[in-house]
Amino acid sequence: MRQPKVSAMMRLSLPACRGFFTAVFVFVVGQLAAQPAAPRPLAHEDFDAWRGIFTPTLSRDGRWLAYSYMPQDGDGEVIVRDLSTATDRRVPVGSLLPPSLSANEESTNPEAPPTIKNIRVVFTSDNRWLVASTHPTKAEITQARKDKKKPEEGPKNGLVIVNLATGETTRVPMVKSFQIPSRGGAWLAYLKEPKPEPAKATDEKKPDASAEPKSDHDAIDFADASLLAADQTTKRGTTRTGGSGAPA
Repeated sequence: MRQPKVSAMMRLSLPACRGFFTAVFVFVVGQLAAQPAAPRPLAHEDFDAWRGIFTPTLSRDGRWLAYSYMPQDGDGEVIVRDLSTATDRRVPVGSLLPPSLSANEESTNPEAPPTIKNIRVVFTSDNRWLVASTHPTKAEITQARKDKKKPEEGPKNGLVIVNLATGETTRVPMVKSFQIPSRGGAWLAYLKEPKPEPAKATDEKKPDASAEPKSDHDAIDFADASLLAADQTTKRGTTRTGGSGAPA
């Protein structure tokens, strides 16, 4: 009488069967673990961390490209790229300020979106220097709110001067605005923020109304190096960034 055929699986010993099924189980579990997890919903923190590129500026010789790289909430930086070597330099410039609302102005379109206070980036005409405005950091703004400081007592804007050849940076605090000529050399003029006046005593005499008030918009002589704004007592400053040194 012929013996019934025995399959190959039936010929395997019990330890071999256990090893086979263990290998199959490990393979299936590995495949399930390799599958990507379901994406989580976006939160407000995700939107705040997204960064945008603002104020892209090219130097006159076409070698340097600079732009501000800012998140919606948090500190950003100005990126200076040397297009000849494809290298970047990053300069911290603080946090984006809330958009300015100027609804009281008659010429303002009430349906227009508010103006964003971006970082201003300017190259000098000799392609040797970069000047950018700076904003207070998020930590400084948060601390000022905790201390309940008035707007005139809070942190102010400034500017940063970058030497493109060396990467050295010089910062000037409390700068309201600045200007650089499009031609005619590496001159820089900037207007300083006024210092907050100390609290006056109640019995102090009132100033004479006929006296001429001091103006924050003093005339600026671009050729007068004595107006260097390293002296924090002045509200104006001029310096030639291509000279022997930049303002401290």
